[in-house]
Amino acid sequence: MLELLNAFTNHSIFIITHHSIRDDEVQNIAETYFVDNMAEKPHQFPAILLKAIKIIRSQNPDVILSMGADIAIPYFVIGKLLRKKTIFIESYCRTKTLSRTGRIVYWFADEFWVQWPQLLEECGPKAHYRGSIV
Repeated sequence: MLELLNAFTNHSIFIITHHSIRDDEVQNIAETYFVDNMAEKPHQFPAILLKAIKIIRSQNPDVILSMGADIAIPYFVIGKLLRKKTIFIESYCRTKTLSRTGRIVYWFADEFWVQWPQLLEECGPKAHYRGSIV
C-alpha cells in the first residue's frame, strides 16, 4: 500500500492498520489508526465493527481502499452502509484463488480489482483486471 502513496498527492488520507515494525514510518505519512487483527481475535468482531463506525464517521472519507488485509472487512461493511465508495485490490500474491477477505468484501466493494488476469475466472462480474498495481 505504501507504494501507492504518490497516487494520493494533494488528497487528505488516513491509514488504518495493525501494529508492525513499520509503525513509525506509517505514522509519519498520515494520521494512523491501529486496530486489532480480526483473524487473531474473531470473537472481538462486534467491538472492531464499533471502532470502524467511529473512525469512518469521524474521518468521513470519500473512498475506502484496501489491498487485501482482513482489516478491510468491517470497514467495507460500514462503508457500504454509509454509502462510501469502496475499492478493493486483491493482493498481488493471489494468482489463482481469491483471499478469504476478497471473497467476503467482493459483496460490499463498489470496485474489485485483481492483479492477475487468470484470477478473473474465480470472480464474478464485478471484478476487473487492472494489471499489476505495485
